Amino acid sequence: CNELEMMRLRHATYSRRVIEAIEPKLHGAEQESCLKLLDADYNNIRSALTWSCASDIEIALRMGSILWEFWLARGYLSEGRAWLTDILQRSETVPQLPARLRAQALNGAGLLASVQGDQQVAKGCLEESLRLFRELDDQMGEAWALNHLGQTMYLSGQQEQAEPVFEASLKLFRALGDNLHSGWVLINLGEANLQRGKTDNALLLLTEAHELFIVLKHKRGMAAAIDRLARLSLFLRD
Repeated sequence: CNELEMMRLRHATYSRRVIEAIEPKLHGAEQESCLKLLDADYNNIRSALTWSCASDIEIALRMGSILWEFWLARGYLSEGRAWLTDILQRSETVPQLPARLRAQALNGAGLLASVQGDQQVAKGCLEESLRLFRELDDQMGEAWALNHLGQTMYLSGQQEQAEPVFEASLKLFRALGDNLHSGWVLINLGEANLQRGKTDNALLLLTEAHELFIVLKHKRGMAAAIDRLARLSLFLRD
């Protein structure tokens, strides 16, 4: 029995290391190749998550705090939310887990909930994530949480209130030199401006996002920016 548990621990640890090694590349031009690697290994990852949720919650938390981007990109929204809900609930009873991991997992759980239309749950997760990141003085995490919180407010019909939240996120990402995430916030801010009829601002913001994604060779970002620019053209009857 102990030998079997040691094998499962080694397997879960290996899966965690694979995911942590991939994480930096999930944000750039190599994203699609990373997603394909996770696709190929996903049954093993599921097994590692199942074991670690029951036997080593820190491993599960480390995996879940990264995998939410994979679940989002592949449309595994319900599955991802189920994993993160279980992980976050179990982690509450374990002292001395790194607060940053919990903040990252809450950030992912909030975004997945928001995309599924569960804005109340999303808001709770993201506000807690934002609080933890600020306590840790983690400006990158704070910028992420602000962007996702702005999305939740936007999807709740609070376009005007979402704008300053997006602007605060964009200011942090720009100060950190993070052009990739600046691009995504510019898209969100452009959409919010478009919904409020501020078409000149929307055009500037969406064009800047498109140009950033071209430089980064980020296909999903380019596609998203072009999509919003097309919507703006329809709005203007251009």
